[in-house]
Amino acid sequence: MRRTGLRLRPFRLVGPPLRSHGAGDAVSSEQLVIRPAAGSAARPLTIHAVSGYVQITYLVQHPGERKAALLDSASVFDVPPIQLYLRERLPGVNLATAVVTHSHPDHMGGSVLFREEEHAVVVGPKGLCEWYGGAGVGWVQWKIDCLAMGFAARKVGRRLRNVFKTPRAVAVDAELRHGEPVPGLEDWTAVSVPGHTSHMMALWHRDARVFYAADMMLLLKGQFCSPMPVNSEADYFASLDRIAGLPVKYLLLAHGGILHVRDHGGWPAIVEATRLHCLHRSSSRSPRWGLRFVTKLLNINTPRVPLHTHVPPLGRHVTEPSANAVIVSHINKPDASHA
Repeated sequence: MRRTGLRLRPFRLVGPPLRSHGAGDAVSSEQLVIRPAAGSAARPLTIHAVSGYVQITYLVQHPGERKAALLDSASVFDVPPIQLYLRERLPGVNLATAVVTHSHPDHMGGSVLFREEEHAVVVGPKGLCEWYGGAGVGWVQWKIDCLAMGFAARKVGRRLRNVFKTPRAVAVDAELRHGEPVPGLEDWTAVSVPGHTSHMMALWHRDARVFYAADMMLLLKGQFCSPMPVNSEADYFASLDRIAGLPVKYLLLAHGGILHVRDHGGWPAIVEATRLHCLHRSSSRSPRWGLRFVTKLLNINTPRVPLHTHVPPLGRHVTEPSANAVIVSHINKPDASHA
């Protein structure tokens, strides 16, 4: 592995549980281990949740294989910790695929370096390159989103870094398409969930009933929240309706960690709580006027992107688990501080 050009303090791996506060030099982690039940055609799978600059990054790997994949490409500052994790916790395993679910600095920032230094195939949705395009509004939106990531990092005690190292555009090697297997991760299916951006994708593992929500929802201080901003409420609510019927058992949150939905009232209750939060925040009765102003500021890109996106329904092969479900065990349950 080549070293990145980033001048960062040395990182160290501290193991579980996941911790989201502090300077960020200590990289914590936990695992979700998926073992096939007797007679199941599903393959064993381990999901590694690794603490990042402002988000949780998920590495997935089939035991015995010498390749791994990222469910999202994190921030540019998370490349060295992910490389360290691969080298020390998964020796001999190469990063083959880096998914980008949407064009925000904490989800696509590391993709360019992962391609250059790890030779990973970058996979993302159509429209990824256009989000921050142009010399006008797109450039301003990129600046605002980078500053927003920096503000979120400082709020949890991370060290101040040059957030403008984040790339504005990422050229994908393979495209995510709604309802189709993820290139390089054929056990996972891409699910279109516009609203937070016009092009965001979530990822669904049917047999394990594991759902990676990207930024569809966040868990903050024990409360399920909608993301900020929501560029189109119509698209966002349609996306919530689309995923509400999935038989989710484990939820992977970029901002919240690994959750068993049973511990939070079930998947429909989580989706409804997220919907109500979005409705309240957009209501004129919401007392947080400053937050509403920031939301408007983060939405300046909205006129440039298509709204009210038509997304076809998910097919039965996507929503119905196989008859032989897998056994899922959560190793190192995250502590309450991560919420």
